[in-house]
Amino acid sequence: MLGTSGPALGQRAVHEAGLHIQKEETALRQYELTFIASPHIPETDFNTLLDQIQGYIKQAGIEIEKFEKLGRRRLAYEIKHEREGFYVMATLRAKGGEIAEVERRLRVSDAILRYLTVRVDEDYQRAERMAAERNQRIAKRAAASGAHATAQSELPASGAGEERE
Repeated sequence: MLGTSGPALGQRAVHEAGLHIQKEETALRQYELTFIASPHIPETDFNTLLDQIQGYIKQAGIEIEKFEKLGRRRLAYEIKHEREGFYVMATLRAKGGEIAEVERRLRVSDAILRYLTVRVDEDYQRAERMAAERNQRIAKRAAASGAHATAQSELPASGAGEERE
C-alpha cells in the first residue's frame, strides 16, 4: 500500500540509494539597491561611508554595475526624526545569499536611515520578451501587407485597354 505522505516514489528511490542531486549553479541575478543616508554626516564622512558600502559589496563577491549618488532630497515622511536624506542607488549582479549580508551591514549602520533591495532581472526579461513578441507581430504584419501589395500589383490594371464579355 502506498502512503500519501512523504516524498514521491522517484524521490524516495533516489534518497534511499543515497544519491543526491545537486542543483545547477544559479546564474547571477540583477538587483537594485537604494538607500538613504543621514543628512547630518559631513561630505567627507559620506564619501567614506560610500567607500565602505562598496567594499562590503565587493567583499561579498557582488558585481557593481552602477553606483550613483542621487543627492540630497526631501523625504516623503519623517524617518528617524529626519526630513531629508542623501539618496544612493546601485545596480548589482549577485546570487541571493550575498545580498542578505550587504543588507545586514546596512541595517546595523547608524548613518543609513532606510534601504531597499529589489530584484529586477525578471522585469527586464519580461520587457525583453514583450519587445520580441511585438517585433514578431510587426514583422508578420509587414510580411502580410507586403504579400498583399505584391498580389495587388500582379492583378491586371482595370482601364481602357480591357475587353468585356
